[in-house]
Amino acid sequence: MILSIRWRLCGLICLVVVQAAMSAAAAAPGQQETFDLSPRFKPGQRWSVASDAFIRIQTTDGPLGRVSTPGITQDVQKYTITIVEVADGKWTKLDIDYDKCDLKTQPAGAAVAQVVADPLERKHLSLTRTIHADPQTPHVDTIEIDEHGDALTVEVEDSLKAAFAPQLMPATPVQLGQVWKSDQAGAILGADVQGKLEFKLDHIENLKDRRRAVVAITGLASQQLGAQVHGDKHEHQMLVDLSIDYKFRGAAYVDLATGLIEELDLDGPVDEEHGAAQGQALRQHGQFHYQVRCTPQEPDATLAAAANAPRPDANANNPAANNPLGNDAIIYHSPAAAPAPADFNATFGNDQIVVQLTNHQGQLSNGPHYTGIITIAQKSFPLHATADGQNLTGTFDSDGVPFNFSATLDGATLKLTSGKSTYALQRKQAVGNPPGADAPANAPVNPLGQ
Repeated sequence: MILSIRWRLCGLICLVVVQAAMSAAAAAPGQQETFDLSPRFKPGQRWSVASDAFIRIQTTDGPLGRVSTPGITQDVQKYTITIVEVADGKWTKLDIDYDKCDLKTQPAGAAVAQVVADPLERKHLSLTRTIHADPQTPHVDTIEIDEHGDALTVEVEDSLKAAFAPQLMPATPVQLGQVWKSDQAGAILGADVQGKLEFKLDHIENLKDRRRAVVAITGLASQQLGAQVHGDKHEHQMLVDLSIDYKFRGAAYVDLATGLIEELDLDGPVDEEHGAAQGQALRQHGQFHYQVRCTPQEPDATLAAAANAPRPDANANNPAANNPLGNDAIIYHSPAAAPAPADFNATFGNDQIVVQLTNHQGQLSNGPHYTGIITIAQKSFPLHATADGQNLTGTFDSDGVPFNFSATLDGATLKLTSGKSTYALQRKQAVGNPPGADAPANAPVNPLGQ
């Protein structure tokens, strides 16, 4: 069974799909308490996401009825999202750093499953969003994707935009029992999926130190996959003739303090039909399952500080707002130029640790952006960081857990600090291409902070 990667971007709904209103039902009369489900983003916010989506085929229709033909298609992803820029609490630019992502397929009736790397594994993407204020189309924004030199197929780009552009949660507070609907099923199941979703604010959970809204979700959706060829730079051919029908129900768990969807669970029956366009329909039946867990991480301090920095008043020294170039009574001196940022684009190391940094020729709101690898004791840890003059700050990932680090470049020496440890690393060559505090027992261990 050859399937498209239907869910590769669905986990993103936990962070960015819930932006504004679709079609919320009218508020019930009375003074019942209302709840704001919309997210309140700030620059520097960061989340790690783990998603697991699969279709498990159980039976196939045969001449004498259904026969058992177990099979599975599964997509498991881990990635981190960092909010870079916002406008009125809505994100306008963010970064996605994919970690380990696996695709598992076992055709119905086959004895062995195959596992391959998802094409998004280890990729770094930047998304820019244009928010549309047109009241006639409030649920669709424009998304531009910076692939940082890594080409994506058309179907992956379409699924990214399908996951980020729609807006499924109400922009205005809702009451318990309130219902709203959406036709943007592709935001959850992929760009080529059509269907209807219904949401209901079911109840409020009172946790130890906060509250969560539990939003019940039901839906019907269908997907048609046929032979297609895209003739651009992302040329891609899909040699399948398959239709899939989904019926699912589940719930989203929304933190009321931030608007973040912390958990999402959907389950239900699925029916597949192979070869219908060729008159050789093979019908199979099984179960669909989709689970997402979203965990807030320590914010990017540099991005947050830049967002909170006071903005100078352009006319503070010129109340009359006269033309500064046309006033002979005032002499203006240009400020001293800021020092050029250090070039971290190299490999640094000693006999304990090697750090490889690559500048993507892109720039976040506060400085050049780098990705790379930290290698210690023959183990590698992916990193991403931002430069500010001679300083570098960022995080690296160890077994799915991010750790902070900072570094300063002094000539050819990179001084890297993580937790209680500092490493003096020497520049080895130009590149063409977790640090933390003491941890409690059983907590993830920072491999650099010992």
